[in-house]
Amino acid sequence: MKQKSQVDKMYGTISHCKFSIVCQTRYAFTILLFFCLFTANAQSDKALKKGNEAYKKENYTDAEASYRKSKEKSNSAGSSYNLGNSLYKQNKYEDAAKEFDYSANKSKTKNDKSNALYNKGNAQLKSQQIEDAINSYKQALKLNPADNDAKENLIKAKLMQKQKEQQQKQQNKDQNKDKKENEKDKQDNKDKNQDQNQDQNQENNKDKKENKDNQQNGNNQSNPDRQDAKPKDKNQVNQTLEMINREEQKVLEKLKRGSAKDKKPTKDW
Repeated sequence: MKQKSQVDKMYGTISHCKFSIVCQTRYAFTILLFFCLFTANAQSDKALKKGNEAYKKENYTDAEASYRKSKEKSNSAGSSYNLGNSLYKQNKYEDAAKEFDYSANKSKTKNDKSNALYNKGNAQLKSQQIEDAINSYKQALKLNPADNDAKENLIKAKLMQKQKEQQQKQQNKDQNKDKKENEKDKQDNKDKNQDQNQDQNQENNKDKKENKDNQQNGNNQSNPDRQDAKPKDKNQVNQTLEMINREEQKVLEKLKRGSAKDKKPTKDW
C-alpha cells in the first residue's frame, strides 16, 4: 500500500519518501510544502514550515504539533491531510483516520478527495476496522477508478475480512462444541448420581427387609408353642369338653358311692 499526498499529482515539485511496513506493501508519503499550494499568506505560515521540516527529519511528534497550529490558522484540507500523515506515522491510526476524513470533506477536487479517502482506508485497516476500510477504498475508487493502489488494498482488505469471518466461525464452532461437551458432562453426572441414589435406595430397602425378617424370626423362636399351634375344629373342641364333663361326672359318682360305703353305723351299746 502507498500513502498518498494530497497535492502529489498537482505539484510536481513535491518530494517523495518511500518505506516498507510489516505487510510488505509500499507507502509513499509526500511532504506537503504548502507554500506551493497556498497564497503568499500561506507561504509565511511558520508553523506549517516548521512542521514540514520536522516531518522530513522523521520527528513526527514535533511535526504533529506544528501541523495542529497550522490547522488552527488555516483550517484547510491540506493541513488536516498533513496532520493525518504525522499521526499515522506515530501509529495513532484512529486519530489519523479522522483527519483524513476531514480532509476528504474539505477537498475541492475528486483526486484530492480520493487520495484522502485512500489514506483513511489505510488508517482504518491498521486499526482493524476492516469493513470501514473497505468502504473507504470503494469510495476512493469511485472518485478515481484508475487508482491501482486502492484496488490492491481493497482486495487485501476483503481477504482479511474473509479470514476474520472464518476465524469467528471457527471460534463459534469451538464454543458450541465446548457447550455441548459441558452439557453432556452435566447429564452424565446427573445420570451417575441418579444411579448411585437408586443403588443406595435399593441397598437400604434390602437392609430394612432383612432387619424385619430377622425380627420376625426372633419372635417366632421365642414362642415355639405359638409357632406350632394350630387352630382346632369346633366340633372336636365340643367333643373334648363333653368327654371331660362325663369323666368329671363319673368321678363325682364314685366319690359319692365311696363316702356311703365307708360310713360306719353307730354302735349300739
